[in-house]
Amino acid sequence: MKRIILGLMLIMSTCYLNAQTNIRDGRHIFNYDVSLTQCNFDGSAIAGATAERIEANTIFYVKNIVGSDYIIQIAKFTSNTASAKALNTKLVSTATGSDIFFKLPQRSSEDSYELNAERLEKKGLFTVGAATTLIKIRPGREEPKDGYNIYSEFGNDFNIGISAGWKFKPYRRTQLSHSLVGGLSFSSIKVTPYTTQDFIQSEATQGCVTFSAGYVFEYNKFQVSVFSGIDVMSGEIGRKWIYRNRPWLGLGFGFQIFRGQGETSN
Repeated sequence: MKRIILGLMLIMSTCYLNAQTNIRDGRHIFNYDVSLTQCNFDGSAIAGATAERIEANTIFYVKNIVGSDYIIQIAKFTSNTASAKALNTKLVSTATGSDIFFKLPQRSSEDSYELNAERLEKKGLFTVGAATTLIKIRPGREEPKDGYNIYSEFGNDFNIGISAGWKFKPYRRTQLSHSLVGGLSFSSIKVTPYTTQDFIQSEATQGCVTFSAGYVFEYNKFQVSVFSGIDVMSGEIGRKWIYRNRPWLGLGFGFQIFRGQGETSN
């Protein structure tokens, strides 16, 4: 038991790689009121344009990027009220049908995207990517298997594969999220005469398929994860392997290891 507890204190690192999503994809929303100035699509200034107050919870699209500025267009207000129609004419498109654009700084400004807005997403989103587990902890047991004691083992076997899961964010304006992730990978595991019940005569490596599942808690990009999995080794050596059908455990810490589709990074 002491060995298991010690093993759980070690880091089981899992790297999860995602292609960065284009900021111009999808919708975005303001979390706070901002004051923005109208501009042309290319970011050039419009003579006589004054700053307009855009309220929190207004949805918008990023249409262009000029230097460190986003050129945005406010989403059409769908209500049939007179105030919504007035906002459409004021913020979305002119009476002649021309689109209205605003310049939104990406960062380093009181009214920047970084401080005041975020991508508008559902509470839950699908995550997928490539994964690799660096450290595995295989708990032992007191009862021998076919005369061989099973000791706790810490492995750093090479493995790479794919992982997918579901990320849930309970509140839009929070940095807290939960993820349930499952994976399938190929692993190369070190085996010895002892761990194969003397089936082999010297230390070697053996390929196997790894199935894993885990939970990731994330707050403000810092993550704590708990994983478990099973390595499936084929052939007679797999049947002799004393860790056959025995799950490995892991406790991981990271900084934005898992990223959902649609999320962006600065």
